[in-house]
Amino acid sequence: MKKILLNVLVIGFLASCDPITYHNIPDDERPLLENNDTIYYIDKANNLIDTFCIRLSYSYHDPDYTNRVEYVTMSYSKYNNSTNFEGFYILQSIGSADIDNIGKYYFSSGIRLDENNEDKTVLNMNIGDVLYPIVYKFTDLSTHEFIPNTVYFTFNHGIIRYDYADGRKYELMNNIDK
Repeated sequence: MKKILLNVLVIGFLASCDPITYHNIPDDERPLLENNDTIYYIDKANNLIDTFCIRLSYSYHDPDYTNRVEYVTMSYSKYNNSTNFEGFYILQSIGSADIDNIGKYYFSSGIRLDENNEDKTVLNMNIGDVLYPIVYKFTDLSTHEFIPNTVYFTFNHGIIRYDYADGRKYELMNNIDK
C-alpha cells in the first residue's frame, strides 16, 4: 500500500510540473549554410579573395528551465589569414543575432527583431547579382585596419558583405540556395 501511495504522489508531483516548451528558429530564419561549407568573398576593387570554412552547431538554452530556446552557432574560420582577423563567430536565435570577430582585435555587434532596427535594416541589397530583400547591418565604430567595421547579414545566407574603415568591401561570391 505504501508503494502505491508513493507512486501516486510521485506521479502527481510530476504531473504538476510545468511542461517544457521548445522555441525553435523558424524555417524562414534558418541558415542555408551547412557544416564544412566553403564561402568566398571578393574585394572587387583589389581583386582579393577571402575564403572561410563554416562550422555549425545547434543547441538549446533554457533561461527558466521550462522554455528551451534554440540557438545556432556559426563559425566562419578564415583560411587565408593574412591579418589578425581570423573570422567571424555568429550566435543566432529566434529573431536575433550577435556577431563577433575571431582574433586579436575585437568587433562585436547584435540585433533583435523585436527592437526598432530601422538603422540596422537595409532593404533590397544587391550582392553578386543576387537581390537580398532584408539585410541587417552590424556596425562597430572601431576604425582598426585589421578587422571589418561593418558586416551585412541575412538569417538564411549569413554574412553577405563586410567592409573595412579604409573602404575595402568584401562581397559574397557563392550564394547558397538549397
